[in-house]
Amino acid sequence: MPDEGPAWGDVELAAHYMSGSGEDITLHEIGLLQQVIDYARTHDQAEAGGGTLFERVEKQIFKEARQNGEGVFTTAFDRGTYNFGGVVWAFGHVPVHGEMDVHVVEKNGFLIVTAEIYYHFEDYFRVEAFNGEPEGERTIDPEDRSVSVIGTKAFYIRDTWSTRLEAPIRKDSY
Repeated sequence: MPDEGPAWGDVELAAHYMSGSGEDITLHEIGLLQQVIDYARTHDQAEAGGGTLFERVEKQIFKEARQNGEGVFTTAFDRGTYNFGGVVWAFGHVPVHGEMDVHVVEKNGFLIVTAEIYYHFEDYFRVEAFNGEPEGERTIDPEDRSVSVIGTKAFYIRDTWSTRLEAPIRKDSY
């Protein structure tokens, strides 16, 4: 399904924040879901240990498939912070997590791996008042929707998407 409208940038996100409505939005609604998916597929996440988000998840699936062997299992990748700043500057450090339903068949020294992967993007848009506190001492409660500027309201940008992975891999990693 294509995105609903033209892609928002930092100006549109700031305008939504400044309007004070605080309504949560999805990537799909603001025309950015496909751009985020493409970025997750192609952008090296050096800050998170290297490789694209998709490559990192694939490596985890292959490792667990070798450990578990033939059969069906469900696993997850933990919430990590990924840089999507190439899509929109405000998406510099976004928490993403997900689950995978994996099916493995062993055949002639290979494992045939099929996986449905579900990604969850959860950004929180908020401009903070520093109040003279050192950055390391501030904490953010994601349920705290208090505002730092009168008339503004923080909001979530969330969305989910899924991909399918089909790959034959060697039974041993060598």
